[in-house]
Amino acid sequence: MRPAKSSVVHFLSRVGVSVVGFFGTLYLTRTLGAEQYGTYIVVLSLVYWLSIPSNAISGGITKRLSESDQKGSYLGAGLLLTGGAIAVVTVGLALFHEQIVRYTGVSELTLIVFVAVVHLAVPAVTGGLSGQFKVSYAGLLVFVEHALRVGLQVVLLTLGWGLAGALFGYGAASVLVVVLGFALYDVVPRMPTRAEIRNIVDYVRYSWLGSIKAQVAGSAVDVILLKFFVGTSLIAIYQVSWNLAGILVMVAGSIQAAIFPEVSQLAERGEFDQVREMLEDGLVFSGLFAFPGLLGAALIGERVLRIYGGEFDTGVGILLILIVARVISSFGSQFVGVINGVDRPDVAFRINLVLIVSNIGLNALLIPLIGWFGAAIGTAVAAATTLVLGYYYLTDLVGRVQLPYGEFGRQLVASGVMAVTVFAVRSVVPPYSHYATAALVFVGAAVYSAVVLLLSTRVRDKMRVVIPVGL
Repeated sequence: MRPAKSSVVHFLSRVGVSVVGFFGTLYLTRTLGAEQYGTYIVVLSLVYWLSIPSNAISGGITKRLSESDQKGSYLGAGLLLTGGAIAVVTVGLALFHEQIVRYTGVSELTLIVFVAVVHLAVPAVTGGLSGQFKVSYAGLLVFVEHALRVGLQVVLLTLGWGLAGALFGYGAASVLVVVLGFALYDVVPRMPTRAEIRNIVDYVRYSWLGSIKAQVAGSAVDVILLKFFVGTSLIAIYQVSWNLAGILVMVAGSIQAAIFPEVSQLAERGEFDQVREMLEDGLVFSGLFAFPGLLGAALIGERVLRIYGGEFDTGVGILLILIVARVISSFGSQFVGVINGVDRPDVAFRINLVLIVSNIGLNALLIPLIGWFGAAIGTAVAAATTLVLGYYYLTDLVGRVQLPYGEFGRQLVASGVMAVTVFAVRSVVPPYSHYATAALVFVGAAVYSAVVLLLSTRVRDKMRVVIPVGL
């Protein structure tokens, strides 16, 4: 019951973020156009990379606050280290301002600095909340930040601020979240000792790779490299395709977050049979949306992309490759999550290192050769490498994991029925109607859900547990 409840709560919060993000992206793309939206994405990708030290420090703040009685001092240490990271980033942006302006295409460096500084401050605030065991507040802040961001951007773009309004709205929302986060603190920051600063630094030394992996596993590395070889309009289409592909793997991320503490507890007692059973359930539900999503994108992906603007429908090929990449990555992440859960971070470290090196290397090799398709293919191949390595190491640690081929087969059959239905309906609805596209999505979802529930006893049984908990 606990993993089911945690999965539902986590999933619903991510659904909220995704819904807000969908409408925000839709408004930005249709207001700014592909060219300016692509520039916006380039700036954010640069900011995400600059925030790696801050994200790593955030993990150290959470860890030390949660295990120590000297919470005020450790909070002060974390904030000081975050301030140092912000200072270094600010100086770096000032020193390389000409290169930054030329690369991003944004002439106002102060705007980039503003977005970067406040974005780096947010992880320290959420990390402090998590360290005070206010994880629910930290999660709520993520949703609040997205909602504030979209609201401010809509207002500023309506007033005619354009790209500057989109960036300023992003930064202003982060400022408000930082203020709200501090207001929720029970702990008052204090001046730390050198030993307390060193303790956080010692933790960060071993956790920084996870922060880099988060950017490499996302689209940030693709965007940074794509900017050297393709126009910003193609980057905009690539990012929208990445976001759409991400909707299909939300369940996998929620399951991974929920089962980690359970796996950790079971592994401590040596109950690896239950670990394998829990992982198998996770894999079943990871594929639940992935398979129909891939077939659905092949049938109506062009129509869905067209909602964002007329030029976006050229990205359907990229969308299909990125769906494959993110589905593979979601399964691989399940394996790596269980490896961490059985207390083998050294093994997870090696797998993540392979992912980072292979993804960056393949992107650097393939993008100059075949353009944006090289970025998508490189990401997919790197994800597949992680999947294979994760399964290999996990089998060595907990025993052979039985993959749920039967359940996957039933999901594929249900996806096939859905695809036939959508194909038949698609031929009789207007091709350029966004309402018709939305109707096709709902018809496909309804048919697939009905068929998969009819075919799969396992899914029906789990739904009987999960739905009442969610309600």
